[in-house]
Amino acid sequence: MSKTPVKIDDFRHAKMKELATKNNRTIQDEYAEAVDQHIAGKYQEIILADSKLEEIFNLKLNKGIDRIAAMLSSNNFDTSTILMALMHLNSDQFDKNRNEIYHAYRKEAAAYEQAKRNRK
Repeated sequence: MSKTPVKIDDFRHAKMKELATKNNRTIQDEYAEAVDQHIAGKYQEIILADSKLEEIFNLKLNKGIDRIAAMLSSNNFDTSTILMALMHLNSDQFDKNRNEIYHAYRKEAAAYEQAKRNRK
C-alpha cells in the first residue's frame, strides 16, 4: 500500500470525518470508498463511450423510421400514432431519458395534429 499525501479542502475533510463517525468506520475507509466510486464512475463513462451506444441507437432508430415511412406510404397510417409508438419504444430503451423523450415526441405529435386540423 502506498501513502500519498493529498491536499483536501478543510470543509471536505470535515465532511469525511462526519461520514466516518456516522458509519462507524475509519476516515481512511471513507476516502478509499470515495476514490473507488470515483474510479468506477469514470470507468463506466469510458466503457459507454467505447461502446458507441449512441451511434447504435441512432442507427436502430433510423431503421425504425424508414420502416414506419414505408408503412405510412403503403397503409396510410396516422403519423401521430406512429410518433407515439416511437416515443414508447425510445423511452423503454433509455429509461433515464424517459421524460425528455416523452415530452419531445409529444410536442411533435401535438404540432402534427394541429397542422392536420388547420389544413381541413
